[in-house]
Amino acid sequence: MGDSALGDAGLGDAGLDGPAGDGPISAFLRVLADGADGATVGAALADGLLRAYAPSRLSAYFVVDGGAWLEERVRFGVPSADGEYARVQATTPMPLTEVFRTGESGAWTSEEAAEAFPVVAGWVQAHPETRGEEHFGVPIRGQGRVLGAMLVSLPEGSERSWRLRLLLESAASGLALWSLAAPASAARARRGRSRGSSVSPRQRAIVDGVRRGLSNAGIAAELGVSVGTVKADLAQLFRTFAVSERTELVRLVPKPRR
Repeated sequence: MGDSALGDAGLGDAGLDGPAGDGPISAFLRVLADGADGATVGAALADGLLRAYAPSRLSAYFVVDGGAWLEERVRFGVPSADGEYARVQATTPMPLTEVFRTGESGAWTSEEAAEAFPVVAGWVQAHPETRGEEHFGVPIRGQGRVLGAMLVSLPEGSERSWRLRLLLESAASGLALWSLAAPASAARARRGRSRGSSVSPRQRAIVDGVRRGLSNAGIAAELGVSVGTVKADLAQLFRTFAVSERTELVRLVPKPRR
């Protein structure tokens, strides 16, 4: 985010990350190092690293299919009816893809974004609460190339300062490392979501029991089946979704409809 987009408020805040590495940047990097999923990373950004700026929403998209598409893997405050992450063609004219294509940071008010990118105008009209917000885009770079882009929406009048620029660029650098460190798990999650249609109603109910903290015996009693049946269904689900942990399975299998 060059000086044309963000002014320089001076370097007097050089102690941003704390004298002993106990500030917001280090805290965010520790979350990434723990192998957090996209929802946790989004919360760590909005409620941690960028908390002082009260972001209303943020998304981070990464390159897939050889650069033809950008896939959302980190999200905060973005409504979704089905919980699925979104994809957008890299050629779609909008702030996020502009940041990706050019590799340059940018900043727009909602009105500026709607004027410059007609596809955004419909979103602004349908979501009047976004009017007056400011949107900051930062490319996510790693291994000498642009891996994706992050877009953060902040309240109107957010100070375009050196501090904000540093935090956004730190967030983007951390996201690059997070993405590069776990490409296999991200691909596995995408495969898992596509396999959700093969899950039977009973298997969904079993995973829902796991989600609620029930033991195998507790799930069996609730569903009126044997513990062996519960174990066999879980083993099948682990193979189907190519995971080995209950927590991973819970994230990939949608909740049963009530």
